[in-house]
Amino acid sequence: MTDEAAETTEATPEAIERPDHVAERFWDSESNTANYENMGNAYNELNSKFGGFTGSPKDGYAPIEGYEESDALLSVFTEYAAKINMNQEAFSEGWALLEAQIGVTAEVSKENELAALGDNPQARIDKANNFLINNLSKEAYDDMKDLVDTARGVELVEALIPATSQHKLSNGNEEVSTGLTLDEVNEAAFKKDENGNLMRSVSKEYDDKIKAMYAKVS
Repeated sequence: MTDEAAETTEATPEAIERPDHVAERFWDSESNTANYENMGNAYNELNSKFGGFTGSPKDGYAPIEGYEESDALLSVFTEYAAKINMNQEAFSEGWALLEAQIGVTAEVSKENELAALGDNPQARIDKANNFLINNLSKEAYDDMKDLVDTARGVELVEALIPATSQHKLSNGNEEVSTGLTLDEVNEAAFKKDENGNLMRSVSKEYDDKIKAMYAKVS
């Protein structure tokens, strides 16, 4: 066999095919090997864009100051963050953004409610709130105080005021003075005795008088 024949019958190395798990852009067709440098650069780029989604903390997210774990919104946010593998840093930043948005929404809502009450909204709110304070028990007031957070609630309380302001205002044989202003009643409500005690807290009679005065100016 001649040298030329030997050359033609020598086995030709087979080309190495790109494995399925290596993306085409990471395959060097000249050397038939994976380009690990390109892989590393791509990973760093991906991590810089989505670094906040590297996995939720093993022991759960750190508590949010001022919120109970049972808070409905926080519970939903926490569950969603874990579902998308949000890490602690991204979780804290995400909650801060959400909280800021809630604050903006609440402020806009408050402004809308105030606008619905006309030219002097705060005076109407204070009047309605004072009425509730002085005509309800502490427990009942705690349950109903949110009424004055909305224009409709203030209007509802205002509708109740005339029904209670028709009672005769007296303290024993002493007729309660008419023509009172809210500031005067507030001043009387916080009056203290010679021992520094709030008179309303030590005298039921005086407390009843103050309630009657509030009802009169309501």
